[in-house]
Amino acid sequence: AESDNAYKIKNEEPILVIMGNPPYNSKSEEINCKEWILDKLKFYKENLNEKKINLDDDYIKFIRFAHWKMESAEKGIIGIIVNNSFISGVTHREMRRKLMQTFDEIYILDLHGNVNKGEKCPDGSADFNIFNIKEVGVCIALFVKTGNKKSHYDGGDCKVYFHEIFGSQEFKRNYLADKSIYSEKLIKLEDDEKYHWFTKVKSNEKYLNEFIGLTEIFNIVNSGVKTDRDSLFIDKDKNELTKRMKILFSKNLNEDFINKYNVKNSSGYKLIERLKNENFEENNIIKIHYRTFDFQFIYYKVGITSRPSFEVAKNFLNDKENIGLIFTRNVTDNNYRHTFITDKMIDVHVNSGQDYIAPLYLYEENSAEELGFENSCKPNWTNSFKEFLKNYINDNPREILNYIYAILYCPSYRENY
Repeated sequence: AESDNAYKIKNEEPILVIMGNPPYNSKSEEINCKEWILDKLKFYKENLNEKKINLDDDYIKFIRFAHWKMESAEKGIIGIIVNNSFISGVTHREMRRKLMQTFDEIYILDLHGNVNKGEKCPDGSADFNIFNIKEVGVCIALFVKTGNKKSHYDGGDCKVYFHEIFGSQEFKRNYLADKSIYSEKLIKLEDDEKYHWFTKVKSNEKYLNEFIGLTEIFNIVNSGVKTDRDSLFIDKDKNELTKRMKILFSKNLNEDFINKYNVKNSSGYKLIERLKNENFEENNIIKIHYRTFDFQFIYYKVGITSRPSFEVAKNFLNDKENIGLIFTRNVTDNNYRHTFITDKMIDVHVNSGQDYIAPLYLYEENSAEELGFENSCKPNWTNSFKEFLKNYINDNPREILNYIYAILYCPSYRENY
């Protein structure tokens, strides 16, 4: 049968040129899950130490097959138009490194076109896919093995060249019909020796510096509340916390209570002095976002609470209608999971080692009439971000926060940045 002959040629004959347009589906078809190709894919997964490795797509299997054939050939070339996620994906770094070990020259023409991701042209206009697909971007990749590489494991001699184009489908097709790799001003990428990026933006750290930081968006940002005595001031049961606070403020404390709840002065928190002229007030018991999916009660009062973060917390007190973005500035593990939304004041450890919160609205006296809000609040934007928003039609604070949150939770954003 023709398929049997093709299989024999692909697996037994030396092939010097391999061309193709591999499937773009993200899930591999069952027919392409043969044991031999799954075994070959392990080559791209070595030493990644990732909990989730997305390297089983059919297009990656195609590249791995072609790569495997070229490993046994003295020289040859692979030419494909393909899903472009491998040029910038973090989990694809070993794949890129192995390709650099085998080939002498690699040419990447990034055609972009991930419509669902909302890719834009440099001038801000919409970018379109060269094919009638929306789910992934596309690139043309050429892998050239000249036979001159000194060693199979000598990846340092591999030259990676890059160019990118944006625009309409018609523009891209006309562009490609009239160009060759020799007529383009390709840039040579420098290998960072860690991620081995096949794309310009990932080889240039300045790109990351162009992003707007959260502290450049939100005017007021502060860490969550810290009591230094959680077992004393926080409880799941409001009644239990009320009983405990009444004992505390009675000043009539036995040794067991003092020792159990550490009712003592410390170098940074003079609790005994703070309690001297204070009395229990039931309305100071309020809800706090204590851990990611754990809401508890806190006795909260400036002057009693060790680190009240009042500048932020006041915008959530007394049932003010508000939401805030939780984030951390120090990611200490490999999986980014440190962004959340809340409608309450937060504990400093709500989601990580130290969490910050940026309220969407700031409540101020006498600002309702001036700003046209039903309540006396205004968006928590910096002046520079207000200027930035003038370029856009939609300035609805909640929709802007929705967009920020969506970006921070976007899998491709998290993978790349």
